[in-house]
Amino acid sequence: VTVRHLSGDIRVQDSTGAAQDDQTVNQTFPMAHLRLELPLAPRLSLVAGGNWIAGGGNRANDFTAEVRARILGPLGISAGWRSKYYHVSSNGYLLDTRLQGLLLGARLDF
Repeated sequence: VTVRHLSGDIRVQDSTGAAQDDQTVNQTFPMAHLRLELPLAPRLSLVAGGNWIAGGGNRANDFTAEVRARILGPLGISAGWRSKYYHVSSNGYLLDTRLQGLLLGARLDF
């Protein structure tokens, strides 16, 4: 189980910029979580994982696949792909979006 907390303000504005509505979000929720790690070599591994939640016609998920390499001791690098999808309806507004792209990182594993 993954626990996420969303906190912030959302501003919804029409295409002309004339009408807008501001809403504050402050919510904690659990998500189903799955992660697999496959060692490819002593310092190289393939990792895939994701989180998912659905309820009341709303849903959100994220998926990550990456290759991780340890360079020196606990220091390493990673490269992969991340995709996030949100379909949330609230107070007559609908958020239906997908964010995806390359993932590059420096790592410190304990």
